[in-house]
Amino acid sequence: MRDCRLISVLSLLLCSGLFADMRPTTSPTTGRLHLTFTERSPLSPLDELCKREPFKTTKYVSYKQSSEEEATKWRQQNEYDLSGESFELFVPPGYKQETPCGLLVWISPGAADPPGAWLDALTRHKLIWISANNTGNSRTGLIRAALALDAAYNAKKLYTLDENRIYIAGFSGGGEKASWLLTGFPELFRGGLCIMGYRFYAGHLNPTGRWEFGVDGPKWEGPLDQIKKNTRIVIMSGTSDPQTFPGGDRSNYDAFILDGFAHVSLLEMPTGHAAPNAAWFEKGILALDDPRPKQPPATAPTTHPNPLPGQIAQAKRILTTAEGLLQINRKYPGRSGQMARMYLQEVLDEYPTTPAATRAKELLNQWN
Repeated sequence: MRDCRLISVLSLLLCSGLFADMRPTTSPTTGRLHLTFTERSPLSPLDELCKREPFKTTKYVSYKQSSEEEATKWRQQNEYDLSGESFELFVPPGYKQETPCGLLVWISPGAADPPGAWLDALTRHKLIWISANNTGNSRTGLIRAALALDAAYNAKKLYTLDENRIYIAGFSGGGEKASWLLTGFPELFRGGLCIMGYRFYAGHLNPTGRWEFGVDGPKWEGPLDQIKKNTRIVIMSGTSDPQTFPGGDRSNYDAFILDGFAHVSLLEMPTGHAAPNAAWFEKGILALDDPRPKQPPATAPTTHPNPLPGQIAQAKRILTTAEGLLQINRKYPGRSGQMARMYLQEVLDEYPTTPAATRAKELLNQWN
């Protein structure tokens, strides 16, 4: 009888509004948020992360053959306690739980808060921002990448997200780590905005001091045909950025196009090494969201006397790869020379009517 009276009293108090703050609410929290999490992503533990490209090569080179002391030190340098980390979020004011929203996971070289000038663009394009604090360039690349995975994992638990609009992004060193995550986890991150920082195609400086790309590109986890069809890549460069090689951004963009990636964009800002203003940041979002695929050029091997532009460019890429290996071989003779010879012969065999074939023949004659 006493329990029944207690229940009746509580019911009256709730109805009166006295305990209104104790009621569960379904209204999502929006605006700027500072959060901590306790549950890590299943993908972020060190051993899991290092199973993916390109993080395999960041693991201690001789880890399995190293001493126990070296292995322990490597682990200590790259482990962290998530409960001691924090995250900055921005959730657009109009967000509703029943309407999926996009997510932009940001890796910063400095502060994790989104610049105030970017908030309007995030709101217009229905993008939630999340970034871990204390993930600047002073922390290891593995920790920065792992915390980005934790950020995405916990954001998915809190908010209703559009799986096709989960993006990874960053500036400078953060952009480089974003490119690693994009290639290593394309099933999670459907697009990447790499601002004045990335690691995609290898190449070398030509005699004029400009960067030329080769065929040595990123190693992707997952079905490459599907990745080329669906993954969205935005390279944002500064035309006077002193931290990049002249022509490097254009070369990487061209390489993606020749390799048949359908959603790749190059945005060239008239700036030095600096984060974009609000207008350029929004251009980056628009490029990520652009659904229109690019038609890949014809790059197949040919003996036609008038090869197509794509075939000429592809032959030049193979030649550039050989020339880069020859540069290495001059300093460190060995296997790089044998590989260079293989690429030169490939140009002659598969693209004999291109300008690159003429140069490849000259180099092989010098070799002999």
